Amino acid sequence: MKAKQWMMAMLIVVTLVVSACSGTTVQPQATTKATFIFTQEFDTLNPLYTNMFFSTITEQLWNCWAWDFNDQNQPQPVLVKELPSTQNGEISADGKVITLKLRDDIVWSDGQPITADDFIFTWQMYVNPANAVASAYPYNLIDSVTAPDSKTVVTTFKDLVRFPAHWLAALRN
Repeated sequence: MKAKQWMMAMLIVVTLVVSACSGTTVQPQATTKATFIFTQEFDTLNPLYTNMFFSTITEQLWNCWAWDFNDQNQPQPVLVKELPSTQNGEISADGKVITLKLRDDIVWSDGQPITADDFIFTWQMYVNPANAVASAYPYNLIDSVTAPDSKTVVTTFKDLVRFPAHWLAALRN
């Protein structure tokens, strides 16, 4: 009887060992590497302080927009929960007020949350005459940027301005 139990135990152990060595391995995920070559070095990575073409065309690699456009040229939310519209109340009836509802999970590279105050700070950087920004336009057309809470940005324009959707998406944080 003991021999049968011992044989059964050995059969189970051998089965487990053989099944563990079945040859199925988990392949590491492929990584993507991009190399950019330009004829000049960047003068800055801060789009506020450059007129250099090479700095501005690569901006979205490190400075995310509120929304972006897919391969069908359809807008898709990036930093915001949904695209602002008159239907969802995030664009006022007169078109002068745009409200951005920020996603809860967006963070800076150091893990700190991105908040509405970051958007206010950036707008103030653009329009402060003490800063030598390349151009305050079109941010100088904004009357105010406020934060009713840490995840809501309310932008009020001085007058009704019809901006292309890509500019509105580029409202920087």
